[in-house]
Amino acid sequence: MGLYSDANTVYLLDFGLARNFVDPDTGGHIPPIDSRNISRRDDMESLGYTLLYLLNGSLPWSLIYAPDSKTARSIIAEMKNGTVLLDFAVRYGPEFKQYFEHIRNLEFEHRPDYTYLRGLFRGRMRKEGWVYDWVFDWVSPENAPRGTLCPGEYKLDSAFLTRPYVETF
Repeated sequence: MGLYSDANTVYLLDFGLARNFVDPDTGGHIPPIDSRNISRRDDMESLGYTLLYLLNGSLPWSLIYAPDSKTARSIIAEMKNGTVLLDFAVRYGPEFKQYFEHIRNLEFEHRPDYTYLRGLFRGRMRKEGWVYDWVFDWVSPENAPRGTLCPGEYKLDSAFLTRPYVETF
């Protein structure tokens, strides 16, 4: 989280695809890999995971057990691409499901509709009566109203919590 004049800034770093750039055997720089095909869609999907993590404190794949990293990656990919993620996301409102559906329907070269995506969450804020005042809860938590993202205080309309999430592995 930003401090002082940057208090309205949330810094997000995703090290999921980070790799060593120095070859440990030679000490030389490893050449770039062009086959990864990383797109804006991937960044937006990671942002969605981050928002859900900040809201819930964990993600459906946070506590999986697998005998090795290859199996773990396979299970996580299945959970992300199947219904597990969308079932989990919809617990926090239809906006999250709509967000992920929009992102997943993008082709590699397509630009996400950022206005639409922001509008999903701004619409939710209006519906809940939350004010978009740029004063975030971590800047002044003592002044944060109940129902904000302060731990233990977030409240949702009970209609969004009708189906409990059950992890199955």
